[in-house]
Amino acid sequence: MHATWSRVGCPPEVPVTGERKNVKIFGAVELWRTRFHYAQDIVFNAATYGAFLEQLAGRYRRRGAMLIRDNASYHKDKEVWAWFKSNRHWLEVHQLPAYCPDLNPT
Repeated sequence: MHATWSRVGCPPEVPVTGERKNVKIFGAVELWRTRFHYAQDIVFNAATYGAFLEQLAGRYRRRGAMLIRDNASYHKDKEVWAWFKSNRHWLEVHQLPAYCPDLNPT
């Protein structure tokens, strides 16, 4: 816990299950109208990423888009690469470097 209130000498108790809780969100920011587009799923994989890309294609195929992505394994999937190849006419993709601590703010 970062900060909390409790009576002196009685530290607060926070019940936990021991299970890690997380949410998987694919996200994109639209700069023209400052909107956030997202898709929530239970897992990150090529199929869920492909579904998110199709969602983006429905919105941006006519006016174009730019995508910045990291080195997640599902980005390198054969079907994902085929999808990108067939959509290069409207989608510009930029890859982040695999490891670059100089880009991380301190």
